[in-house]
Amino acid sequence: MKLDKLIKDVKKKFKADIRVNLTEQSIILSGEMDNWEDIVNVGYLFVDPKSRVHVVNNIKLRGMKKKKTPLLIDNSLQDQEYDVIIVGGGIIGTTILRELSRYSLKLLLIEKEADLACGASGANDGMIHPGIDLSKDSKKAKYCLAGNLMYEKLSKELDFPFKRIGQYIVFGSQKERILSSYLLYKAKQLGIPGVSKLSRAEIIQKEPEVKSWAKGAIEIKCTGIISPYQAVYAFGENAVENGAEVSLETACLGFSLKDGGIEKVRTNRGNFKAKVVINAAGVFADEVAALADDKYFSIHPRKGSDLILDSKSKPLVNTIISRFPKVSQRHSHTKGGAIISTVDGNVLIGPDAEEVYDKDDVSTTSRSLERVFRKHHHVLPKLKRTDIIAYFSGLRAATYEEDFIIETSKKVHNLIHVAGIQSPGLTAAPAIALDVVEMVINLFGGNVKAKPNFNPIRKGIKRVKEMGTSERQALIKNDPDYGKIICRCEEISLGEIKEAIRGAIPATSIDAIKRRVRPGMGRCQGGFCLPLILKIISEELKIDPLLVLKRGQNSRLGMFQTKGKEEADEI
Repeated sequence: MKLDKLIKDVKKKFKADIRVNLTEQSIILSGEMDNWEDIVNVGYLFVDPKSRVHVVNNIKLRGMKKKKTPLLIDNSLQDQEYDVIIVGGGIIGTTILRELSRYSLKLLLIEKEADLACGASGANDGMIHPGIDLSKDSKKAKYCLAGNLMYEKLSKELDFPFKRIGQYIVFGSQKERILSSYLLYKAKQLGIPGVSKLSRAEIIQKEPEVKSWAKGAIEIKCTGIISPYQAVYAFGENAVENGAEVSLETACLGFSLKDGGIEKVRTNRGNFKAKVVINAAGVFADEVAALADDKYFSIHPRKGSDLILDSKSKPLVNTIISRFPKVSQRHSHTKGGAIISTVDGNVLIGPDAEEVYDKDDVSTTSRSLERVFRKHHHVLPKLKRTDIIAYFSGLRAATYEEDFIIETSKKVHNLIHVAGIQSPGLTAAPAIALDVVEMVINLFGGNVKAKPNFNPIRKGIKRVKEMGTSERQALIKNDPDYGKIICRCEEISLGEIKEAIRGAIPATSIDAIKRRVRPGMGRCQGGFCLPLILKIISEELKIDPLLVLKRGQNSRLGMFQTKGKEEADEI
């Protein structure tokens, strides 16, 4: 790589003076620029796939200051001692926690948000990818198919919904039909089973609503779908049931280093000892690495927006459909999105891709939502804007090398980085967890004992809506709370909400209950059930209704009581 030439190119194209420092592991960029997208593009210029050196992009966005997140302060973890600490409560952190709970280790997962799955894992389309678009030599390819093939067994053990519904990449011209043969070659190269080319008649039989334009499709049978947050809770709860601990609203603020390793972890809930630390902090993974003076990679957040359509749109799509990508899209940093028939009976479309500066920026814009809708409306012309009932954005944790980082630190002997886990991270997570556990065991010199009483089975919350008549009647007879419907749109009972509040990882906010059992996710988006859920939380936790939170700290729904106490009690 000719660094001098690249620096001159940056100065000429972007009118920016940057500095470059080369270390054994990284190319470190520094300076200041006025546009975030330009900063990201400069980072990509310095990627050298042959050298396997990471890009650390420290170029600052001129005039921007980082926001400080208000933190809960107490000493609940002060002076505790743990064998393994995991930083990050997404799908990566919880799958690792669950695998480690098979062993006689004192485990703690810390998450800065008020619940698990509040980052990329909770703002995910739930697609279990086959990995057909991946480079054979990438870590993404190594873990994607392996993780995909684990989900059937895991969903049965942990009682979360998973369906292997398949995927169709549809082409609309003879040229695309010829080009699509490359996908058959990729499938063979990567060992992906169940991939074949379908004729126009065959794809229309399977997905009738593409009949106006489809000329054929590539079918990938092993593609599946899950509810991503349901999976995160399942892994986390099973780990807790097997002795692991989870501490929410707990931010990693720093490390005390001694003799080349981490001795203590500093948090807002106290400082405690750790023998091994696993960095699974998503978009903040490079910042956690920096706290250990080990930042040799950069994460630049890439935002994607998704739309959720009413369940009445469900007949439009049976599986997962996407349009064969245009040539201009094939080397972009996004899979291009899809139309997905979800496990919950809705249709989800998206996401798009947009580079953003703020690692907390999950805002949605009318521009991005319109872009997503228009793109997928060309695939299914019967999609209607009036059927959109919700939308959300999430952040992918992208490195400049566009691959996973899963390795023991070369600088800090008891630190493991699991970083850059963007798509297909949800798919790959269970396979990644197996390798990370091996790394942990090696750090303990192999001196780790398996638990003889580890229980891999976790029972999920009972779903009244999914039960047959006799089963539902028997449940209600045993506990009448399951006969009291709180959310009419999704048919969620009082019993289910109480189960969520009393779970192994309790749901103590409106959003936490919403993600676990779905009240408020239907057509009315909580218009009917929200006041009822607030009252249930208040009664179960024995707190004033004004103290009930929507999400976490500083998210109280009520400001003051507007009626007399007796009147309020009657609501």
